[in-house]
Amino acid sequence: MATIAIGDIHGNLRALNDVLDRLRGEATSGDTVVFLGDYIDRGPDSKGCIDAVLNFRNKVDAEVVCLLGNHEDWFLRTLRDRSRHSWLLPNGYDGADLIVYGHRDTVTFNGDGWPAPRIVGRTIGIDTISQWVLTAIRLPDRQLFQSAGHDTKRRV
Repeated sequence: MATIAIGDIHGNLRALNDVLDRLRGEATSGDTVVFLGDYIDRGPDSKGCIDAVLNFRNKVDAEVVCLLGNHEDWFLRTLRDRSRHSWLLPNGYDGADLIVYGHRDTVTFNGDGWPAPRIVGRTIGIDTISQWVLTAIRLPDRQLFQSAGHDTKRRV
């Protein structure tokens, strides 16, 4: 039984489809797949990303959890009352539990120049979409699943 967390998507349907294709054979009954939010904005196909997540949820045996990201919250708040607010991030966290988070673009690069999650203490930041790469991580073994696309000239 594993938990797989998927980082910020931001309308990048190509990257999302790439990661979901990799996860379809990995996510099985008893596993939990958690989307960390920020499905919309910045990229070219927010609606397509929402549809792909819903389709994935309907076709896998794993439990799929879709968290509300700040971009979705902002959108919903804007529709309701046009208000905005700031977000707390896991800066300085030193607790015993492992924290996997999105939202904050803290990309690092491995020795080959490939975008990688930022690991600090017991926190893992998997928001790599600014580098046109979607990252998912399976716990507890920390196996990474990343989309194939990486274009340093193109920013989300």
